[in-house]
Amino acid sequence: MKRNIIISLLALVMIVCGVNAYNVTLECQEAGEEVLGGTGFDLSKSSLAETQLDINDTADFIFSVGSADLIDLYIDMEASTTASVLQWTYYFTDDKEEASATTWYAEDGKSVASAIATTHGASKMVHSWTPATTTQSYKNISIEPLAAERMKITFTGVTATSTISADVLRRINRN
Repeated sequence: MKRNIIISLLALVMIVCGVNAYNVTLECQEAGEEVLGGTGFDLSKSSLAETQLDINDTADFIFSVGSADLIDLYIDMEASTTASVLQWTYYFTDDKEEASATTWYAEDGKSVASAIATTHGASKMVHSWTPATTTQSYKNISIEPLAAERMKITFTGVTATSTISADVLRRINRN
């Protein structure tokens, strides 16, 4: 009897408070707009305009991470040859604004050598993609975990000329 009363009271409290463990609301926020309240994910978007990358050219894409738990990087690439290669490197900083003294920290590349040893790379971690086509190609890469205030992605054209654009979707879990 007591058990039924306790369960009934808990159900009533959940109804009154509007708690629904299975209800997830998605919010969408374009760059520059204020974040709306609510639950679910705040999907904030940043964008790198279409950029022509020649061999060894670079393009920096700098944006605020905010309190994102995960970033989805969307890359759109049209290569001039099937041998075109796009490379990119992630950098992080806790500086809130760009300044001449901003220190950017490269992503760590590491491998586990044994149960008691981890080897870290001597330089930055370089990501690479060869779409092997001259038609428009698309890639989605998830980046986590994030703890920095801001992030920079440096794209580099390798082997041939390519046209790229990139979007970042910041995902903030508000549950």
